[in-house]
Amino acid sequence: METYADATKWLLAPTEHRTIRGMRLEFYLTDYSPHLLHSIGDAVAESRAERWELTARTEAGDYASKEERQVSRQRLMSFVGACPVAFRRLTSLTLHNVLLRNSEVHHLLNTCDRLEVLSLHCCESVGAPFLQIDAPSSSLVALELHYCYYFSVQLTRVPNLERVLDNSNRNHPNIYFMLELGGVPRLRDINLSADHLLGYKDLNTSGFSAFFGNLRHIYLCDLNTHRMAWTLFILEAAPFLEKLSLKKQKVILESDFP
Repeated sequence: METYADATKWLLAPTEHRTIRGMRLEFYLTDYSPHLLHSIGDAVAESRAERWELTARTEAGDYASKEERQVSRQRLMSFVGACPVAFRRLTSLTLHNVLLRNSEVHHLLNTCDRLEVLSLHCCESVGAPFLQIDAPSSSLVALELHYCYYFSVQLTRVPNLERVLDNSNRNHPNIYFMLELGGVPRLRDINLSADHLLGYKDLNTSGFSAFFGNLRHIYLCDLNTHRMAWTLFILEAAPFLEKLSLKKQKVILESDFP
């Protein structure tokens, strides 16, 4: 990690021959010393780069236990607390296999006030089975959820949000993975599984209007023959729609097995 920190400082040091406009950093959330974290944070804070992308991973990757994800959560929040100026420079943050409280997500978005893209991979909440984002002052434009473990996603107040992608697994067939839209006046583009709509009791035009009313682009996957009628409701409920992409759910037949 010392080599990583030294290389980062050297790359970001301003010179008359080199101007860095953007930088992407990626590392594992291991037990780094505070000195190393501050070295990286200071290098980021002092650089002139306009765009900063950070990816942080749990050491054990996709095979991390819940305890390991908890440790990674603590290390991440310690890093944020130790280097708030550096995190304030971030424009994109990607997290892999991390447990986060909703209050910590709120703290991240408040600290990273320039953050435009938040991408979560195989993440889940602590203390609640849902993800809530209530960040009226954030600059967040895009939210990506890849194979996360949230029973619902509540977008309470995210005024600049334009795009949502959620391809999380439905590992619990009796639980509806709902997307709840609140104050998202700029939301125009969603990429979802049809399963996200199962939690709505009124699956008709009026039930969809609040969900799809302002959208321009919709990508809906995992449609089966019983849900194809939903496309008519969507078209009626989304008067500003410019592009509708549908992906039919794959039907597994007995002949597919050896």
